[in-house]
Amino acid sequence: MFPAIGWDFFSPQLGDVTGDGRAELAVIHRVDSTYQTQFYELHGQIQDTSFALREDLSAGLPTDFRKIRLGDLNDDGRAEVIGWHNGHWSAYTFGSGVWTFQDQMLPPIASDSLSILDVDDDGHADLCTTAGIWLNRGALAAKDRMTGLPSSFTLSAFPNPFNSEVEIRYDLPKSGKVELSVYNLLGQKVETLRTGMVTAGAHTQLWSPTVAGGIYFVNLRTANSVRTEKVLYLR
Repeated sequence: MFPAIGWDFFSPQLGDVTGDGRAELAVIHRVDSTYQTQFYELHGQIQDTSFALREDLSAGLPTDFRKIRLGDLNDDGRAEVIGWHNGHWSAYTFGSGVWTFQDQMLPPIASDSLSILDVDDDGHADLCTTAGIWLNRGALAAKDRMTGLPSSFTLSAFPNPFNSEVEIRYDLPKSGKVELSVYNLLGQKVETLRTGMVTAGAHTQLWSPTVAGGIYFVNLRTANSVRTEKVLYLR
């Protein structure tokens, strides 16, 4: 099925670069002192497939990639080429027959280990490295698309004390069912601020009390963890 790529080929990746619904095979081909990214197009049916070299797809890409990854980070139906060279990852999008460098598509990734997969099951390709995880927030400005995944389960409130409303901030290292509620000093629930499935990441929730002033406890509960934050409402 696969072409005879030999010892001078490495970092094989599968992805739909052309957006035709069929995956291409991308490999790095070492020729003397250069490292050329080459693409092989899939032909045939499931039981009888072959790959044919598409030299035209390589035009415009750097010739010093040491590793490559394919993944659709901008949800356009085409896989981008993410290449490691000169100590960093670079992203290139394909359209109208040419590759275009995207200087704001990727976060600053210091690790040469990179995987592309949907971590939080939201339909967007996320980035995973040995240094951390970045979540893809979808159709946002390029510089804001990727956000770091929190490493811990936290809860805080600001300002505290407050006199009209308080911003409750919480970080979830993984997606799951959440209940965010407020209790009084007697342990009675006075309001449920949020309940249901919440994606991993940093979140905020405003609380504008309709109760009497005093001390309250904001409680954040998941399937495995509970956090409580004391707040003082100065009415």
